Amino acid sequence: MRAWDLLTSAPLAIQVHLVTVVPAFFLGTWLIFASRKGTWWHRRLGAVYLALMFVTAWTTLAIRSVDPPNWSPIHLFVPLTIGSTIWALRMSADVLATYAPGVGTVLKDAVLVPFQVELDMTAGRH
Repeated sequence: MRAWDLLTSAPLAIQVHLVTVVPAFFLGTWLIFASRKGTWWHRRLGAVYLALMFVTAWTTLAIRSVDPPNWSPIHLFVPLTIGSTIWALRMSADVLATYAPGVGTVLKDAVLVPFQVELDMTAGRH
């Protein structure tokens, strides 16, 4: 089965999750490592990134395929992600010095760490 067929046959929550987390990963990585900070584009694309992460976190609550019908340890990252995205969106230019580490935390703790946890959990099942 091709990847596209797998995606289109997956439940809606998984489809939305993948459609938001993949661009969020690449956009967040680019924003942190390659973009010029503070520019109009950086701020606008940062808001898009945070919106993608917010939706990704909420869709995670509907995904329970790892251990149905229970939640898995990956779901512990949902409150962190939702709280971090709201916090970052409410930031003002006055507190820019505390902004960068917090947004880096959203990428690291909400995307990279759960991805590694999921890989470890999946590897343990084979």
